[in-house]
Amino acid sequence: MKKRTALYFIIIYRKYLIYLVLFIMVGYVLLYLTYNNVKHEMIESQNARQMIHAKQAAKSIESFFNNHIAVLRTMAKNEHIVAIDERGKRMMRDYYSSYPEEISIITRIDREGSILYSEPYDSKVIHQLVTKIDDFREVKRTHQVVVSDVFTNRRGFKTIILHVPVFKGGAFDGSLALLFPFDLIARRYVEDIRIGQGGYAWIISKSGVELSCPVPGHVGNSVFDNCRDFPDIIAMAKKMTQGEQGVTTYQFDQIRGDVVSKTTKHAVFMPIRLENILWSVVVATPEDELLTPLHGFRNRIILIAILLLIGMGVFFYVLFKTKILAEEVERRRKVEDALRRGEATLRGVFLAAPVGICIMKNRLYQSANVYWCESFGYPEESIIGKDTRSLYENDEEYDRVGQELYTHLRERGLASAETRLRRADGVFRDVILTAAPLRADDLTAGTVAIVHDVTERKQAEEALQKSEQRFRAIFNSTFQFTGLITLDGRLIEANQAALDFAGIKLDDIINRPFWEARWWRGNETRVRQVKDAISSAAQGEFIRYEVELQGTGDTTAIIDFSLKPVLGQAGEVVLLIPEGRDITERKHAEEALRETQRRLTDIIEFLPDATLVIDKDGKVIAWNRAIESMTGVRSEDMLGKGNYEYALPFYGERKPILIDLALHPVREREKEYTSIQRTDDILIGEAYTPALAPGNVHLSATASVLRDSGGQIIAAIECIRNNTDRKNMEERLQRAEKMEALGVLAGGVAHDMNNVLGVLVGYSELLLQEVPEGGRAGKYAKNILQGGERAAAIIQDLLTMARRGVSVSETVNLNRIVSGFLKSPEFEMINLQHPDILFRSQFEADLFNIKGSPVHLFKTIMNLLSNAAESIHGAGEVTITTENRYVDLTIPGYENTQEGEYVVLTVADTGSGISPADMGRIFEPFYTKKVMGRSGTGLGLAVVWGTMKDHRGYIDVHSEENRGSVFTLYFPVSREDLSKRDQELSPDSYQGRGETILVVDDIEEQRLLAATILENLNYRVTTAASGEEAIEYLRANKADLIVIDMIMSPGIDG
Repeated sequence: MKKRTALYFIIIYRKYLIYLVLFIMVGYVLLYLTYNNVKHEMIESQNARQMIHAKQAAKSIESFFNNHIAVLRTMAKNEHIVAIDERGKRMMRDYYSSYPEEISIITRIDREGSILYSEPYDSKVIHQLVTKIDDFREVKRTHQVVVSDVFTNRRGFKTIILHVPVFKGGAFDGSLALLFPFDLIARRYVEDIRIGQGGYAWIISKSGVELSCPVPGHVGNSVFDNCRDFPDIIAMAKKMTQGEQGVTTYQFDQIRGDVVSKTTKHAVFMPIRLENILWSVVVATPEDELLTPLHGFRNRIILIAILLLIGMGVFFYVLFKTKILAEEVERRRKVEDALRRGEATLRGVFLAAPVGICIMKNRLYQSANVYWCESFGYPEESIIGKDTRSLYENDEEYDRVGQELYTHLRERGLASAETRLRRADGVFRDVILTAAPLRADDLTAGTVAIVHDVTERKQAEEALQKSEQRFRAIFNSTFQFTGLITLDGRLIEANQAALDFAGIKLDDIINRPFWEARWWRGNETRVRQVKDAISSAAQGEFIRYEVELQGTGDTTAIIDFSLKPVLGQAGEVVLLIPEGRDITERKHAEEALRETQRRLTDIIEFLPDATLVIDKDGKVIAWNRAIESMTGVRSEDMLGKGNYEYALPFYGERKPILIDLALHPVREREKEYTSIQRTDDILIGEAYTPALAPGNVHLSATASVLRDSGGQIIAAIECIRNNTDRKNMEERLQRAEKMEALGVLAGGVAHDMNNVLGVLVGYSELLLQEVPEGGRAGKYAKNILQGGERAAAIIQDLLTMARRGVSVSETVNLNRIVSGFLKSPEFEMINLQHPDILFRSQFEADLFNIKGSPVHLFKTIMNLLSNAAESIHGAGEVTITTENRYVDLTIPGYENTQEGEYVVLTVADTGSGISPADMGRIFEPFYTKKVMGRSGTGLGLAVVWGTMKDHRGYIDVHSEENRGSVFTLYFPVSREDLSKRDQELSPDSYQGRGETILVVDDIEEQRLLAATILENLNYRVTTAASGEEAIEYLRANKADLIVIDMIMSPGIDG
C-alpha cells in the first residue's frame, strides 16, 4: 500500500516535482556558471599581465643585442678596426669601458679564428683559437652576424658570444666579437619578473635547454628531461622551440620538504629572436595563488544555494500536503458516483459493444455478445459451457495464451495476449485478447475477455512498417536537418540529426508549433522570421535564408535553412518540408579569412615603409598610405592596375622593378640597381629613381614572394624606404675620409717642399741684396724669388687644406675681413679679369664676432669670389652677403648640427652652376674643371673646406646647371671683443746688439740660411743639427734665443 501511495503521489504531483527539480538544477547551473565565469576572467586578466611582462622581457633582450650588433657593424667597417692598429685598439678599449658591466671581453679575430687583440688585454690568449670555434666558422661561412648559444666559459661563467664579420677589400677578414655574461642578462630582464608570491619567469633555448630558472637543478639541463613526466610542459616547450607564442596551463609536482603536491600553473610564452638563434621566455603563476580571492566568493555561493534549497523544500512540502488532502476527498466522491453509474450501464455496454466480448469461468464460455458471435460465426447457444480450446490452432498455443493471461491477471489485474482463433468456417483470424477478472480478489469468479480482430490492421501495419523502415532509414541517415510541417505550422516529423542538434526528443515537439521548438527560442526576430517563411511557403513559395539557431546547452550554429512546399494531386500545397544544413564551420572559415585579409590589409596600410603588393599576374592589390605619400598617387588610382603601371611614379616609364624580379628573376635587370642581394625568396636592392620629387631620389627596398599553404606563389610584396639622406651622408663620409687621406699626403709633401722653398726664397732675397740693382743677375734673382713665393703660396694652401698650417685664432668681424678683401689688390685683379661681372655686397649692420684666422678667412673669400667669377661666361652677377642667424635644424649633408647662433657668409653667382656628377667632388684637392696651371690649381675649394673644419663651421652648397650656385658658410658666434692688431715694426727694430741665437734644424741648407740672415742682422749665431746636439750645447753654453724646427727626425724635435 505504501509503494502504491508513493507511486500515486509521484504520478499525480509529477508537475510540481519537475518544477522543484528544475529549480534546483537551474539554480545550481547559474551559481556554477557564475563562479566559473569569474574564475575564467581572473585567469584571462592574469595571463594578459603575464603576456605584458613576457613581451617586455623579449623585446628588451632583443634590443640589448640589436644595439650592440649595430655598434659592432659600424666598428667592423672602420679601417682601424680592420687593421687593428693602435687607434683601432683604443676604439675597442673605449667601447669596453663604456659597458663594463654588460661586456666581458671584446675581441678582434683573424680569418682563421685566432685572436688578434682582446680587451681586457691578456697576452696569453693572443694568437690562440677563439672559444666556440664552430660559431666563428658559421660567421666565416655565411658572412653574417652570429650569436652563440649560452655556454660555460673557461672561468666557469655562463657566457654568450656575438660575432660580427669584418671585411677587408671586400674579402672576409675575421670578426669582431663580444662576450656577454648571461647572468647579467637574466638578472636585468628576467629574474625580477615576479607575479605574486609563487610566479616567476624562465628562459629556454631553441634546443630546450633551460638557460634561466629559479627551480634548483633545472638550469643547464633540457626541459624535456626536467619535465618529462609533465606532458603539458613538454607540449608548451615544443611550441617554444618552434618560435611560437601563446597561453597555456600546465601541472607539475611541487616539492616542499617531504611533501609532494600537484600544482597547476597558468603561463604565457614569447619567442626571443637573436639573429641566428632562438630563445623563449615563460612567465607563470600558480592557480592556487591566483584563485585565493575566489574562495570566499565560492563559500558564499554555496551558503546561498543551501538556504534556497531549504526554503523551496519547506514551500513544496506545505503545498503537497494541502493538495493531497483536497484531492483525496474529491477522488473518493467521484469513485462512489462512478460505481453506481457503472453498474447500471455495464449490461447495456456488454450487449451493444462494437467489439467481441465474452465471459468465461475456468476457460469455459459463460456468455458472449452479439458482435462476438457474428464475428466468429457461432450461435451463442452452441458455445455456452464449451471449452475455448477448440478455437486455437493447437494445444501448445492454448496453454501459452492461458498461462500468459492468468499470470498477468494475478500480477496486474489486467491481461492481454495476441493469438490466432478459428472461425466457424475454419479460417484463422489474428486477434488480441484483453482479459480482466470479474472480481479483483477472486479469479475463480470468472473473467471477462474482449476480442479485437486485428487481421486487416496487422496486414496493413506490416506493409506500413516496411515502408516506414525504408523511410526512416533514409530520413534519419541524412546529415541535413529535415522534417514535415503542416500548413498551420505544426511540426509532425523531424529527423534524428535535427533532434540531436537541439538535444531534444521527438515527443517533446511533435504536433506543436514549429517556432516553439528549441531551435528558435530566445530570439523574437527569428520566431517572426520563421512564421513569415511558413506563411509564404504555404502559398507555394520556396523560401531559403541563413539563420543562427540554438543547439544543445549554450551552443549555436549557423544554418542554411529552407522551406519547400509539397503539392498534392490537384497542385495544392498539402505539407511543408523544412531543411537545414549546418554551415557554421564554413561561415567561421569565411569570417576568419575575411578577418585575416582585413588585418593583413590594415598592417600593410599602416606600415611606415611605402608598401605595395601585386598578384602573380602583376596587378596591384595593395597600395598603402606611405606609398601614396611618397608617389602622390592615390590607392584608388592604382589598385587593379597592371602592365608595370606602378613603375611610372618612380622611373617615369613602364619597366620591371624589384617586386617583379622577386616574382620573375632576371639577372640582367638586377644590374640596374646600385646594390642588390638575394636570400631565398627575399630580394634587397637599392637604386636611384629619377621620377620621384625632387628628383634622383635614392631608395632601398625589400621584396619577397608570398606563398599559400601549399607553397605555391600567389603574390609578391615590396617595402620601399627613402634613404637619400643616408646615401648622401655615406658619400659625404667617404669624401671626408678621402679628404683626410689626401690632406695627410698633401701635408707631408707640403712640409718637405716648404723646406726646399725656404732655402730657395731665402737665398734669392740674400742674392738681391748682394748684386747691383738693375743688373741681369738681379732680374734673375727677382724671378727666382717671385716663383718661390708663388710656390710657397701653393704650399700654404696645401697646409691649410691638410689643416697642418699654423693657425692664428683671434676674435674678428667678418664684415671687416670681407670689406678688406674688396679693397685688396687680389680683388682688383679679379675685377680686371672679369669686367662684365657686377659684384654686390650686403652686410648686416650689427654682425656678431667670430673666432678665426684672418689670413685663412681672407683666402676663403678670395677663392669663393674667384670661382664664382670664373663660372660666369659673359655678363653676370656675384653677391656676397653676411648676416646673423639662429640655427636649430640640421644643415644638409651633416649628421648633427650644433644648435645656436651663427654668422652666415653667402656667396651667390649667376654662372653655369655645378653638375650633379661634379657636386660630390668639388672639395677634393686638385679636382678642377679649369685648365691646371692657368686659371687654377684645384686647391681653392679644398682650402675653403679645410678652413671651415678649422673654424668648426659648416658649408651648404646649392647649385643648378645654367642657373648658378650658392655657397653658404656658417661660423659659430663668439661673444669676445675684437682682438687688437699688433703694430708693424720697422727694419731697424730687427737689428741685434750682439745677442746669442741658437738655430736648431736637421736640414743643413736651412741652418746655414738662418745663420746667414741672423748674422746680417748683427746677431751671434750658433747652429745645431738635432735636438740632442742643442741640449749638449746648452749644458756648457748660454743662448739668448733659440730658433728650432718643429719637425725633425729621428730624435728630439721642436
